[in-house]
Amino acid sequence: MNRLIIAGVFFVIIGIPFYLGKVAPNRWSGFRVPKTFSSPETWYAANKTMGFDLIIAGAVMLVTALILAIVSQKHPGVPLERISYGVFLTALVVAAVHSFWALSRL
Repeated sequence: MNRLIIAGVFFVIIGIPFYLGKVAPNRWSGFRVPKTFSSPETWYAANKTMGFDLIIAGAVMLVTALILAIVSQKHPGVPLERISYGVFLTALVVAAVHSFWALSRL
């Protein structure tokens, strides 16, 4: 569960500069696919969507971690690690799929 909190905070922190358009086109970070390098407008639009998706994914992880902390106190046998891992993977996949879908519409 602690890993889910760390991942959630990390996703939110990473997503904010992209959502705010603070990361210029580069080869090191961001939504780096050939289409995003086609123009600055495409780069910023795609990375804004990716940043928003990361912020939402991080928020989902943090809320899930809070809920799991509450549930684990009342039901000690709940498989917290499996649920945390499942939420992490699901949030990551949904964010990636949505980002690629949004990019295809640009």
